Amino acid sequence: MLSTQGTNITITRGDSAYITVSITDSKGNPYTPGPDDKIRAQVRQDASATKILFESQIPYDTLVWHIKPEDTAQAQMGKSYVYDMEIETAEGDVFTFIPLSSFTVSKEVTRVGTE
Repeated sequence: MLSTQGTNITITRGDSAYITVSITDSKGNPYTPGPDDKIRAQVRQDASATKILFESQIPYDTLVWHIKPEDTAQAQMGKSYVYDMEIETAEGDVFTFIPLSSFTVSKEVTRVGTE
């Protein structure tokens, strides 16, 4: 199960999710990324953690963040992590367009003990 509240995400551990991302410029206008732009999300235990729980590249042409079952399979159930999302433009500029937000991995029953 996936739920969102603003930029905060809750997902059941081991589930798949497809989240459509939108990017706006500093004036609030939609930004259409090009093939040389790189869009990525990182999920960590907390903002100062050096270890990444998982990182995803978001395709510029679909802007869909595909969270795979293996991305959260090792996450601690019931724990809140943090994530943000950025774009690195073809010109080399970097913009965080989703600031630090909550990424909560909720408990599951059906896969517990099957790892």
